[in-house]
Amino acid sequence: MLITCANHSTFRRNSLDDFIYFCILQPTVLQTAQRTDVASIASLLISTTIRLGEVETIVQSLVSKFQ
Repeated sequence: MLITCANHSTFRRNSLDDFIYFCILQPTVLQTAQRTDVASIASLLISTTIRLGEVETIVQSLVSKFQ
């Protein structure tokens, strides 16, 4: 599955950690969402082109990582 991120980079998602790094933690993305602001990150996730069924799993993983 190809995923297009907010910074317009596209890659094949091999793992959730790769998705979080490329779509969320890259500096270009951090300008719009602080790393510790889970609500902003969740909002950014929903704006990326991913299957809606995966949003809940990804957000739960982010919440556990940043607590």
